[in-house]
Amino acid sequence: MHVKHRQRAQITPLALYAMLVLVGALSLVVDAGVFFVTQRQLQNAVDAAALAAVFYTPVCSSFGTNPLHPDCQSTAPSLPPPPAGWTCNSPCTTADQVANAVLQQNLAYTGALCRNLAPVPAARTEAPGNNFTYYIMTVDCDAPYWFARVFPGIPATVHLRAFARATIGYPSPTGVSSTGTGHLASRLVT
Repeated sequence: MHVKHRQRAQITPLALYAMLVLVGALSLVVDAGVFFVTQRQLQNAVDAAALAAVFYTPVCSSFGTNPLHPDCQSTAPSLPPPPAGWTCNSPCTTADQVANAVLQQNLAYTGALCRNLAPVPAARTEAPGNNFTYYIMTVDCDAPYWFARVFPGIPATVHLRAFARATIGYPSPTGVSSTGTGHLASRLVT
């Protein structure tokens, strides 16, 4: 009777390779989750900033000859100064200042996570023909990988962008209308 001789420690290299693959997959999953949460927080901050800014002149000035419609605001409350790198259409309007303040208050963890955070109030435009006024805001962010940096083929950061366009008008069954009565309402497109 011949008994096979067992070789010891054959499972150790396989277990090490399996653990390496599992740790790598886990790091990618954690980073993807961080990016998803960062994108959502960034989008929420941009949405809040655009909605707040749309009620300030000159964004609100297309309603009637009087730019100071009862719902429109002409002066901003006391606001913190813009952060370094903040750019806006020259000159910065009250709407821009309000958008900046609301954005900074709502960035939370995302503001610390992002590198090269670049908030840009892109425009205050009136759509031709329908008298709608929009406040458009775009924010770019370069969020770093945390765990996946161990892989040399993966870039160090991922680029995230949040966009919001707030419209101001009178309440209607389909959202807002450029004509009507009552108090002004806003609508958000992200």
